[in-house]
Amino acid sequence: MIGRFVSQVFCVVCCDLRFRLTHLSGKEGRVCVTCHSVLMNRDKGDYTLEEKRTESSLLEELERGLVEPLVFVLNANLLAVVKIVSYVNRRCWCVMSKGMHAVGQPEVVILLQCLPEEKRFPTDIFNHFIQIYWDAQTGKLLNHLSHSLVSRGFLGNNEHAGFLYVRLSFQSVEGLSVPVPPFLFGLLMLRAEAPWARAFPLRLMLRLGAEYRFYPCVRFREPLFGPVNNSIMRLLVDFRFYRYTLPTVPGLMVDLEQSTCIRIPKTHHPELLKALNKSNERVLALGACFNEQADSHLICVQTADGQYLTQAISIHSQPRKVTDSGFFVFSGALKSSSVYLAKSSIVDDGLMVQVTIETMAELRRSLRDMKDFTVTCGKLQPVERQEYVHIQWQDEEPIFNKGIISPIDGMSMESLTNSKTHQHLEYRASGKLIRWTEVN
Repeated sequence: MIGRFVSQVFCVVCCDLRFRLTHLSGKEGRVCVTCHSVLMNRDKGDYTLEEKRTESSLLEELERGLVEPLVFVLNANLLAVVKIVSYVNRRCWCVMSKGMHAVGQPEVVILLQCLPEEKRFPTDIFNHFIQIYWDAQTGKLLNHLSHSLVSRGFLGNNEHAGFLYVRLSFQSVEGLSVPVPPFLFGLLMLRAEAPWARAFPLRLMLRLGAEYRFYPCVRFREPLFGPVNNSIMRLLVDFRFYRYTLPTVPGLMVDLEQSTCIRIPKTHHPELLKALNKSNERVLALGACFNEQADSHLICVQTADGQYLTQAISIHSQPRKVTDSGFFVFSGALKSSSVYLAKSSIVDDGLMVQVTIETMAELRRSLRDMKDFTVTCGKLQPVERQEYVHIQWQDEEPIFNKGIISPIDGMSMESLTNSKTHQHLEYRASGKLIRWTEVN
Protein backbone atom coordinates (compact mmCIF):
# COMPACT_ATOMS: atom_id res chain seq x y z
CA MET A 1 0.00 0.00 0.00
CA ILE A 2 1.35 3.44 -0.90
CA GLY A 3 1.18 5.93 1.94
CA ARG A 4 1.32 9.69 2.06
CA PHE A 5 4.29 11.36 0.39
CA VAL A 6 5.92 14.77 0.34
CA SER A 7 4.64 17.39 -2.06
CA GLN A 8 7.56 17.54 -4.52
CA VAL A 9 7.52 14.59 -6.92
CA PHE A 10 9.76 14.20 -9.97
CA CYS A 11 9.66 11.84 -12.93
CA VAL A 12 12.65 9.60 -13.60
CA VAL A 13 11.20 8.28 -16.86
CA CYS A 14 11.62 11.51 -18.78
CA CYS A 15 13.52 13.64 -16.20
CA ASP A 16 10.76 16.26 -16.28
CA LEU A 17 10.43 17.99 -12.90
CA ARG A 18 6.73 18.94 -13.22
CA PHE A 19 3.58 17.09 -12.28
CA ARG A 20 0.03 18.33 -12.76
CA LEU A 21 -3.19 17.48 -11.00
CA THR A 22 -5.49 15.27 -13.04
CA HIS A 23 -8.62 13.17 -12.63
CA LEU A 24 -8.14 9.40 -13.01
CA SER A 25 -11.10 6.99 -12.70
CA GLY A 26 -12.75 9.07 -10.02
CA LYS A 27 -9.51 9.58 -8.03
CA GLU A 28 -7.04 12.42 -7.94
CA GLY A 29 -3.40 11.81 -8.83
CA ARG A 30 -0.17 13.31 -10.08
CA VAL A 31 0.79 12.74 -13.71
CA CYS A 32 4.03 13.70 -15.38
CA VAL A 33 3.31 16.39 -17.97
CA THR A 34 5.72 14.80 -20.47
CA CYS A 35 5.34 11.00 -20.16
CA HIS A 36 2.16 10.62 -18.02
CA SER A 37 3.70 8.49 -15.22
CA VAL A 38 1.12 8.41 -12.44
CA LEU A 39 1.41 8.67 -8.65
CA MET A 40 -1.82 8.16 -6.72
CA ASN A 41 -2.48 9.57 -3.27
CA ARG A 42 -5.11 8.35 -0.82
CA ASP A 43 -5.79 11.86 0.49
CA LYS A 44 -7.75 14.05 -1.90
CA GLY A 45 -6.99 17.72 -2.17
CA ASP A 46 -3.36 17.34 -1.00
CA TYR A 47 -1.74 18.46 -4.28
CA THR A 48 0.27 21.50 -5.19
CA LEU A 49 1.46 22.67 -8.59
CA GLU A 50 5.27 22.59 -8.77
CA GLU A 51 7.06 24.98 -11.09
CA LYS A 52 9.78 23.48 -13.26
CA ARG A 53 13.25 24.13 -11.85
CA THR A 54 16.78 23.19 -12.81
CA GLU A 55 18.41 20.05 -11.45
CA SER A 56 21.26 22.08 -9.95
CA SER A 57 18.86 24.29 -7.96
CA LEU A 58 17.12 21.21 -6.56
CA LEU A 59 20.44 19.69 -5.54
CA GLU A 60 21.44 22.91 -3.84
CA GLU A 61 18.21 22.97 -1.86
CA LEU A 62 18.70 19.33 -0.87
CA GLU A 63 22.21 20.00 0.39
CA ARG A 64 21.13 23.04 2.37
CA GLY A 65 18.22 21.15 3.88
CA LEU A 66 15.63 23.53 2.42
CA VAL A 67 13.38 20.76 1.07
CA GLU A 68 12.15 17.40 2.23
CA PRO A 69 13.51 14.29 0.48
CA LEU A 70 12.54 14.30 -3.19
CA VAL A 71 10.28 11.52 -4.50
CA PHE A 72 10.83 10.21 -8.02
CA VAL A 73 8.15 8.21 -9.83
CA LEU A 74 9.71 5.04 -11.27
CA ASN A 75 6.46 3.39 -12.32
CA ALA A 76 2.84 3.51 -11.21
CA ASN A 77 3.61 1.63 -7.97
CA LEU A 78 7.29 2.24 -7.29
CA LEU A 79 8.99 5.37 -5.97
CA ALA A 80 12.54 6.40 -5.12
CA VAL A 81 13.01 8.73 -2.15
CA VAL A 82 16.23 10.75 -2.48
CA LYS A 83 18.07 12.72 0.17
CA ILE A 84 21.60 14.15 0.51
CA VAL A 85 23.00 13.43 3.96
CA SER A 86 26.20 13.79 5.93
CA TYR A 87 27.10 10.35 7.20
CA VAL A 88 30.36 9.63 9.06
CA ASN A 89 31.59 12.98 7.73
CA ARG A 90 30.89 11.96 4.15
CA ARG A 91 28.50 13.62 1.72
CA CYS A 92 26.23 10.82 0.53
CA TRP A 93 23.21 10.09 -1.56
CA CYS A 94 20.58 8.21 0.41
CA VAL A 95 18.26 6.55 -2.10
CA MET A 96 15.36 4.49 -0.74
CA SER A 97 12.80 2.47 -2.66
CA LYS A 98 9.12 2.69 -1.74
CA GLY A 99 6.70 0.17 -3.16
CA MET A 100 8.80 -3.03 -3.32
CA HIS A 101 6.63 -4.62 -0.62
CA ALA A 102 3.75 -4.73 -3.10
CA VAL A 103 5.61 -7.53 -4.94
CA GLY A 104 6.96 -9.27 -1.82
CA GLN A 105 10.41 -7.72 -2.06
CA PRO A 106 12.05 -6.01 0.97
CA GLU A 107 12.65 -2.33 0.34
CA VAL A 108 16.18 -1.36 -0.70
CA VAL A 109 18.39 1.48 0.57
CA ILE A 110 21.52 2.60 -1.29
CA LEU A 111 23.89 4.89 0.59
CA LEU A 112 26.29 6.16 -2.06
CA GLN A 113 29.20 8.48 -1.39
CA CYS A 114 28.90 11.59 -3.57
CA LEU A 115 31.69 12.46 -5.95
CA PRO A 116 33.34 15.87 -5.49
CA GLU A 117 31.20 18.59 -7.06
CA GLU A 118 28.61 16.04 -8.24
CA LYS A 119 25.64 17.82 -9.81
CA ARG A 120 23.52 14.99 -11.20
CA PHE A 121 20.99 12.65 -9.59
CA PRO A 122 22.11 8.98 -9.58
CA THR A 123 19.47 7.89 -12.08
CA ASP A 124 21.27 4.58 -12.71
CA ILE A 125 20.08 3.49 -9.26
CA PHE A 126 16.50 4.38 -10.21
CA ASN A 127 16.67 2.17 -13.29
CA HIS A 128 18.12 -0.65 -11.19
CA PHE A 129 15.24 -0.32 -8.71
CA ILE A 130 12.85 -0.82 -11.63
CA GLN A 131 14.70 -4.00 -12.64
CA ILE A 132 14.55 -5.33 -9.06
CA TYR A 133 10.81 -4.62 -8.99
CA TRP A 134 10.15 -6.52 -12.24
CA ASP A 135 12.39 -9.40 -11.16
CA ALA A 136 10.42 -9.67 -7.91
CA GLN A 137 7.19 -10.00 -9.87
CA THR A 138 8.60 -13.14 -11.48
CA GLY A 139 9.64 -14.61 -8.11
CA LYS A 140 13.29 -13.53 -8.18
CA LEU A 141 13.61 -11.91 -4.76
CA LEU A 142 16.59 -10.34 -3.02
CA ASN A 143 17.33 -11.24 0.60
CA HIS A 144 20.24 -11.01 3.03
CA LEU A 145 23.52 -11.78 1.18
CA SER A 146 21.78 -11.86 -2.21
CA HIS A 147 23.26 -9.87 -5.06
CA SER A 148 22.10 -8.15 -8.24
CA LEU A 149 24.12 -7.43 -11.37
CA VAL A 150 24.17 -4.38 -13.65
CA SER A 151 25.36 -3.63 -17.17
CA ARG A 152 28.68 -1.94 -17.84
CA GLY A 153 28.91 1.80 -17.36
CA PHE A 154 26.81 1.74 -14.18
CA LEU A 155 27.34 4.97 -12.18
CA GLY A 156 30.01 6.02 -14.63
CA ASN A 157 32.34 3.05 -14.20
CA ASN A 158 32.59 -0.15 -16.26
CA GLU A 159 33.98 -1.99 -13.22
CA HIS A 160 30.83 -1.55 -11.15
CA ALA A 161 29.16 -5.00 -11.17
CA GLY A 162 26.09 -4.49 -8.97
CA PHE A 163 25.14 -4.69 -5.32
CA LEU A 164 25.51 -7.12 -2.43
CA TYR A 165 22.51 -6.84 -0.09
CA VAL A 166 22.75 -7.05 3.69
CA ARG A 167 20.40 -6.58 6.61
CA LEU A 168 20.80 -3.73 9.09
CA SER A 169 23.11 -4.87 11.91
CA PHE A 170 25.04 -2.51 14.18
CA GLN A 171 25.28 0.56 11.99
CA SER A 172 23.68 3.82 12.97
CA VAL A 173 20.90 5.03 10.66
CA GLU A 174 20.44 8.39 12.35
CA GLY A 175 19.66 11.08 9.79
CA LEU A 176 18.99 8.57 7.00
CA SER A 177 15.78 7.98 5.09
CA VAL A 178 15.08 4.31 5.77
CA PRO A 179 11.80 2.40 5.35
CA VAL A 180 9.95 0.30 7.88
CA PRO A 181 11.63 -3.15 8.23
CA PRO A 182 12.25 -5.41 6.47
CA PHE A 183 14.70 -3.61 4.23
CA LEU A 184 18.15 -4.23 2.79
CA PHE A 185 21.23 -2.08 2.30
CA GLY A 186 22.90 -2.45 -1.09
CA LEU A 187 26.72 -2.45 -1.08
CA LEU A 188 28.32 -1.54 -4.41
CA MET A 189 30.69 -4.26 -5.62
CA LEU A 190 33.19 -4.44 -8.46
CA ARG A 191 33.41 -7.05 -11.23
CA ALA A 192 36.47 -8.68 -9.68
CA GLU A 193 34.46 -9.15 -6.46
CA ALA A 194 31.32 -10.54 -8.11
CA PRO A 195 32.46 -14.22 -8.00
CA TRP A 196 32.59 -14.02 -4.22
CA ALA A 197 29.10 -12.50 -4.06
CA ARG A 198 27.88 -15.58 -5.91
CA ALA A 199 30.01 -18.28 -4.27
CA PHE A 200 30.63 -17.03 -0.72
CA PRO A 201 28.91 -13.67 -0.04
CA LEU A 202 29.74 -13.67 3.70
CA ARG A 203 33.44 -13.33 2.83
CA LEU A 204 32.76 -10.26 0.68
CA MET A 205 30.46 -8.68 3.27
CA LEU A 206 33.02 -9.00 6.08
CA ARG A 207 35.87 -7.82 3.85
CA LEU A 208 33.91 -4.72 2.84
CA GLY A 209 33.10 -4.12 6.51
CA ALA A 210 36.76 -4.39 7.50
CA GLU A 211 37.81 -1.97 4.76
CA TYR A 212 35.16 0.71 5.06
CA ARG A 213 33.42 0.10 8.42
CA PHE A 214 30.30 1.96 7.30
CA TYR A 215 27.62 1.57 4.65
CA PRO A 216 28.41 4.37 2.17
CA CYS A 217 29.36 2.83 -1.18
CA VAL A 218 32.61 4.16 -2.59
CA ARG A 219 32.94 4.54 -6.34
CA PHE A 220 36.12 4.30 -8.43
CA ARG A 221 37.95 2.24 -5.80
CA GLU A 222 40.33 -0.69 -6.15
CA PRO A 223 38.82 -4.21 -5.88
CA LEU A 224 39.29 -6.01 -2.57
CA PHE A 225 39.65 -9.40 -4.28
CA GLY A 226 41.29 -10.47 -7.51
CA PRO A 227 41.82 -13.91 -9.07
CA VAL A 228 40.95 -16.88 -6.86
CA ASN A 229 44.47 -18.30 -7.21
CA ASN A 230 45.45 -20.38 -4.17
CA SER A 231 42.44 -19.82 -1.92
CA ILE A 232 41.05 -23.02 -0.43
CA MET A 233 37.74 -22.02 -2.02
CA ARG A 234 39.19 -22.98 -5.39
CA LEU A 235 38.82 -26.60 -4.24
CA LEU A 236 35.31 -26.18 -2.82
CA VAL A 237 33.62 -24.02 -5.47
CA ASP A 238 33.40 -24.26 -9.26
CA PHE A 239 34.24 -20.65 -10.11
CA ARG A 240 33.92 -21.27 -13.84
CA PHE A 241 30.47 -22.81 -14.27
CA TYR A 242 29.17 -22.80 -10.64
CA ARG A 243 28.05 -26.41 -10.96
CA TYR A 244 28.81 -26.80 -7.26
CA THR A 245 29.41 -24.28 -4.48
CA LEU A 246 29.73 -24.10 -0.70
CA PRO A 247 26.37 -25.06 0.87
CA THR A 248 25.09 -23.20 3.92
CA VAL A 249 22.77 -24.47 6.66
CA PRO A 250 20.53 -21.73 8.16
CA GLY A 251 21.57 -20.88 11.69
CA LEU A 252 24.84 -22.87 11.61
CA MET A 253 27.60 -21.04 13.52
CA VAL A 254 31.31 -21.76 13.92
CA ASP A 255 32.58 -20.11 17.13
CA LEU A 256 36.26 -20.09 18.04
CA GLU A 257 36.51 -19.80 21.83
CA GLN A 258 38.78 -21.69 24.23
CA SER A 259 37.56 -24.68 22.24
CA THR A 260 35.93 -24.60 18.83
CA CYS A 261 32.18 -25.15 18.70
CA ILE A 262 30.09 -25.81 15.59
CA ARG A 263 26.45 -25.17 16.51
CA ILE A 264 23.67 -26.56 14.30
CA PRO A 265 19.90 -25.94 14.86
CA LYS A 266 18.02 -29.22 15.18
CA THR A 267 15.19 -27.88 13.04
CA HIS A 268 17.58 -27.61 10.07
CA HIS A 269 18.72 -31.22 10.13
CA PRO A 270 17.10 -31.82 6.67
CA GLU A 271 19.24 -29.08 5.08
CA LEU A 272 22.37 -30.58 6.63
CA LEU A 273 21.45 -34.06 5.37
CA LYS A 274 21.02 -32.64 1.87
CA ALA A 275 24.51 -31.10 2.00
CA LEU A 276 25.92 -34.29 3.51
CA ASN A 277 24.51 -36.46 0.74
CA LYS A 278 26.01 -34.23 -1.96
CA SER A 279 29.45 -34.05 -0.38
CA ASN A 280 32.49 -36.19 -1.05
CA GLU A 281 32.96 -39.06 1.41
CA ARG A 282 36.38 -37.73 2.36
CA VAL A 283 35.56 -34.03 2.52
CA LEU A 284 32.74 -32.16 4.27
CA ALA A 285 32.60 -28.37 3.88
CA LEU A 286 29.79 -26.06 4.98
CA GLY A 287 29.41 -22.30 5.07
CA ALA A 288 28.43 -20.66 8.35
CA CYS A 289 26.02 -17.81 9.03
CA PHE A 290 26.94 -14.41 10.43
CA ASN A 291 26.91 -14.55 14.24
CA GLU A 292 25.72 -11.23 15.65
CA GLN A 293 26.59 -12.39 19.18
CA ALA A 294 30.31 -12.78 18.38
CA ASP A 295 32.62 -9.90 19.29
CA SER A 296 35.09 -10.59 16.47
CA HIS A 297 35.05 -12.18 13.02
CA LEU A 298 37.67 -13.83 10.85
CA ILE A 299 38.17 -12.08 7.52
CA CYS A 300 40.15 -13.01 4.43
CA VAL A 301 42.46 -10.42 2.88
CA GLN A 302 44.10 -10.83 -0.51
CA THR A 303 47.52 -9.20 -0.91
CA ALA A 304 48.86 -7.48 -4.00
CA ASP A 305 50.67 -10.67 -5.07
CA GLY A 306 47.45 -12.71 -4.82
CA GLN A 307 48.07 -14.44 -1.49
CA TYR A 308 45.14 -14.95 0.90
CA LEU A 309 45.79 -13.99 4.53
CA THR A 310 43.71 -14.34 7.68
CA GLN A 311 42.87 -11.33 9.82
CA ALA A 312 40.20 -10.54 12.39
CA ILE A 313 37.97 -7.57 13.03
CA SER A 314 36.51 -6.92 16.46
CA ILE A 315 34.35 -4.48 18.35
CA HIS A 316 36.41 -1.43 19.24
CA SER A 317 37.99 -1.43 22.73
CA GLN A 318 36.46 -4.78 23.71
CA PRO A 319 38.42 -7.97 24.43
CA ARG A 320 37.88 -10.89 22.09
CA LYS A 321 35.89 -13.72 23.64
CA VAL A 322 34.07 -15.33 20.72
CA THR A 323 35.47 -15.18 17.19
CA ASP A 324 33.11 -16.06 14.35
CA SER A 325 34.36 -18.20 11.47
CA GLY A 326 32.89 -18.17 7.97
CA PHE A 327 33.04 -21.90 7.17
CA PHE A 328 34.49 -25.24 8.19
CA VAL A 329 36.14 -28.09 6.28
CA PHE A 330 36.60 -31.61 7.60
CA SER A 331 39.11 -33.56 5.52
CA GLY A 332 39.65 -37.30 5.91
CA ALA A 333 43.16 -37.13 4.46
CA LEU A 334 45.02 -37.75 7.74
CA LYS A 335 46.72 -41.17 7.62
CA SER A 336 46.04 -43.69 10.39
CA SER A 337 49.80 -44.00 10.87
CA SER A 338 50.09 -40.29 11.63
CA VAL A 339 51.38 -39.19 15.03
CA TYR A 340 48.31 -36.92 15.28
CA LEU A 341 44.80 -37.72 16.47
CA ALA A 342 43.59 -34.82 14.30
CA LYS A 343 44.85 -31.42 13.20
CA SER A 344 42.96 -28.12 13.28
CA SER A 345 44.04 -24.85 11.71
CA ILE A 346 42.67 -21.54 10.46
CA VAL A 347 42.57 -21.30 6.64
CA ASP A 348 41.51 -18.01 5.01
CA ASP A 349 38.46 -17.03 7.09
CA GLY A 350 37.45 -20.56 8.06
CA LEU A 351 38.37 -23.66 10.04
CA MET A 352 40.17 -26.69 8.58
CA VAL A 353 40.15 -29.98 10.53
CA GLN A 354 42.14 -32.95 9.25
CA VAL A 355 40.97 -36.33 10.58
CA THR A 356 41.47 -39.98 9.71
CA ILE A 357 39.05 -41.71 7.38
CA GLU A 358 37.70 -43.69 10.38
CA THR A 359 36.98 -40.50 12.33
CA MET A 360 35.38 -39.03 9.22
CA ALA A 361 32.98 -41.97 9.01
CA GLU A 362 32.05 -41.56 12.69
CA LEU A 363 31.51 -37.83 12.17
CA ARG A 364 29.20 -38.33 9.20
CA ARG A 365 27.25 -40.99 11.10
CA SER A 366 26.75 -38.70 14.11
CA LEU A 367 25.51 -35.90 11.81
CA ARG A 368 22.99 -38.22 10.18
CA ASP A 369 21.77 -39.36 13.61
CA MET A 370 21.73 -35.77 14.93
CA LYS A 371 24.13 -36.57 17.78
CA ASP A 372 26.80 -34.36 19.32
CA PHE A 373 30.37 -35.21 18.36
CA THR A 374 33.82 -34.11 19.55
CA VAL A 375 37.08 -34.25 17.61
CA THR A 376 40.25 -34.23 19.72
CA CYS A 377 43.15 -32.50 17.97
CA GLY A 378 46.80 -33.03 18.95
CA LYS A 379 49.58 -35.60 19.03
CA LEU A 380 49.16 -39.17 20.23
CA GLN A 381 52.48 -39.38 22.09
CA PRO A 382 53.72 -37.57 23.97
CA VAL A 383 50.43 -35.98 25.00
CA GLU A 384 50.74 -32.24 24.44
CA ARG A 385 48.16 -29.52 24.78
CA GLN A 386 45.07 -30.81 23.03
CA GLU A 387 42.35 -28.82 21.30
CA TYR A 388 38.73 -29.82 20.86
CA VAL A 389 36.25 -29.24 18.07
CA HIS A 390 32.71 -29.79 19.33
CA ILE A 391 29.72 -30.32 17.07
CA GLN A 392 26.57 -29.50 19.03
CA TRP A 393 22.92 -29.66 18.05
CA GLN A 394 20.96 -26.69 19.37
CA ASP A 395 17.29 -26.40 20.33
CA GLU A 396 17.29 -22.65 19.70
CA GLU A 397 15.90 -21.41 16.44
CA PRO A 398 17.71 -18.73 14.45
CA ILE A 399 16.08 -15.33 14.95
CA PHE A 400 13.81 -14.61 11.99
CA ASN A 401 12.15 -11.28 11.14
CA LYS A 402 14.12 -9.33 13.72
CA GLY A 403 12.54 -5.92 14.36
CA ILE A 404 9.60 -6.54 11.99
CA ILE A 405 6.14 -5.44 13.09
CA SER A 406 2.95 -6.76 11.52
CA PRO A 407 1.20 -4.05 9.47
CA ILE A 408 -2.13 -5.75 10.25
CA ASP A 409 -2.25 -5.79 14.07
CA GLY A 410 1.01 -4.12 15.14
CA MET A 411 2.33 -7.29 16.83
CA SER A 412 5.98 -8.33 16.67
CA MET A 413 6.78 -10.96 14.03
CA GLU A 414 10.18 -11.82 15.45
CA SER A 415 11.06 -15.54 15.41
CA LEU A 416 8.14 -16.31 13.09
CA THR A 417 9.10 -18.08 9.89
CA ASN A 418 7.71 -16.72 6.65
CA SER A 419 7.24 -17.87 3.09
CA LYS A 420 6.86 -15.72 -0.01
CA THR A 421 4.01 -16.40 -2.42
CA HIS A 422 3.72 -15.39 -6.06
CA GLN A 423 0.30 -16.62 -7.06
CA HIS A 424 -0.71 -12.96 -7.56
CA LEU A 425 -3.87 -13.44 -5.52
CA GLU A 426 -5.56 -10.06 -5.22
CA TYR A 427 -8.71 -8.57 -3.73
CA ARG A 428 -10.17 -5.37 -5.14
CA ALA A 429 -12.95 -3.28 -3.65
CA SER A 430 -13.84 0.41 -3.40
CA GLY A 431 -10.82 1.46 -5.42
CA LYS A 432 -8.39 -0.38 -3.11
CA LEU A 433 -6.29 -3.47 -3.80
CA ILE A 434 -4.92 -6.07 -1.38
CA ARG A 435 -2.23 -8.38 -2.75
CA TRP A 436 -1.12 -11.55 -0.96
CA THR A 437 2.71 -11.62 -1.01
CA GLU A 438 3.73 -13.49 2.15
CA VAL A 439 2.56 -16.11 4.64
CA ASN A 440 3.76 -16.15 8.29
